[in-house]
Amino acid sequence: PGVPRVLVVLTDGMANEGFAPKEEAALLKSEDNVKVFAIGVSNYNLQELRDMASRPVADHIMLLQSFDEIVDIVNRMGAVSCDESAVVDPDKETDTEVDLGS
Repeated sequence: PGVPRVLVVLTDGMANEGFAPKEEAALLKSEDNVKVFAIGVSNYNLQELRDMASRPVADHIMLLQSFDEIVDIVNRMGAVSCDESAVVDPDKETDTEVDLGS
């Protein structure tokens, strides 16, 4: 509990017929409190990326010209997802024990 949960969607096109990425992403974001990063490479559908990405969209959509650029965005994703405060559910027990080692 309290640890950021992140999903990275990487696409170089449009969703295949029969798949509903917008709806699946919406469920994850609302029910499981998952941050969704949508990464489009080369031939992406910008509207699908917007539909899947967490808000603010500007922080959660990344557009790349090639797969070689993926390395460049890892730090940006970490800064957006890990610099936020941890969320603790007051209705659940939280382990506060500190392991001091031997």
